Amino acid sequence: MGRYIEFDKEAVLHRAMLVFWKKGYEAASIPDLLEAMDISRSSLSASTSKVELIKVGDIIGDLPVTTYQISHYPENNEIMSLYIGFNGKLKLSGKFIYYSIDDEVYGNEIMVTYEQDKDFPGNYIMDSYHLVRPERKLMLVFNKESDKMQFGQPGTDGEVELLIQNYMFQYTQSDVIDTAEFD
Repeated sequence: MGRYIEFDKEAVLHRAMLVFWKKGYEAASIPDLLEAMDISRSSLSASTSKVELIKVGDIIGDLPVTTYQISHYPENNEIMSLYIGFNGKLKLSGKFIYYSIDDEVYGNEIMVTYEQDKDFPGNYIMDSYHLVRPERKLMLVFNKESDKMQFGQPGTDGEVELLIQNYMFQYTQSDVIDTAEFD
């Protein structure tokens, strides 16, 4: 059975903040922080999710993180939502569905269920940080409606390999779908 966390998180975070102010974010090391916070490495790991350590500028799956937002449930500190934006282009393989116009949820939209490529940022985040989603899928965003014609007519589906850009990883306790622009 695990132990309860036996330190004041606010005080520990304040001491960590002082290290960042003194040394700068890039120069502060984990040993520096542990010494200042007066906690063990295992206490640090038990009190934070690794996904909370992601920051703008990090590289995940060959793409730089450009936006990062996380929120927690106040009653248990579990992740309520997580949004991570990436800049750059990447290849994506999977199956697409071009929903018919009369579909009540996804009418006239194109959804891609993508493969389990470990280097794809969405897969890397879910696998590394143990986030669970029933499917790995994203909604394509088109600059021009005419670009959708490459996928056939609404109501079709098939295999696809395409180049996407401006990928946005989205995780919530509900069924939110990632988005990316079709290039």
